[in-house]
Amino acid sequence: MDSEKMKEVVLNLLSNAVEFTPEGGKIEFVTTHCIEKGKPATICIEIKDNGPGIPQSMIDNVFDPYFTTKHRSSMHNGTGLGLFIAYQNMQDHNGNIELKSKVHEGSVFTLTLPVDNSKLSLQKD
Repeated sequence: MDSEKMKEVVLNLLSNAVEFTPEGGKIEFVTTHCIEKGKPATICIEIKDNGPGIPQSMIDNVFDPYFTTKHRSSMHNGTGLGLFIAYQNMQDHNGNIELKSKVHEGSVFTLTLPVDNSKLSLQKD
């Protein structure tokens, strides 16, 4: 696993959450190690915010290259490549990235990555 690419994914999602969450808002970062009988072990990372949310009509496009929701406000501008690159990095690692969002309530990005239990260690960097 390329730890730099995974770091890039997480930092992109956290950066977006910080950018769009209002002052005094809330951002949650949760990791879980999921093991279900008969299924490969996975690590799940959830990044949740209570920002403005993304309209349902845009959710299917957020991982497309050059698609951005940032034009809605002159305070935010972007290239539309961050989520595309995050999606590609997750696919390259046999992982998945999902988005659930409600306007005026916020967004939840869930990253799921397969892990080799024999290589899993609980150490802090």
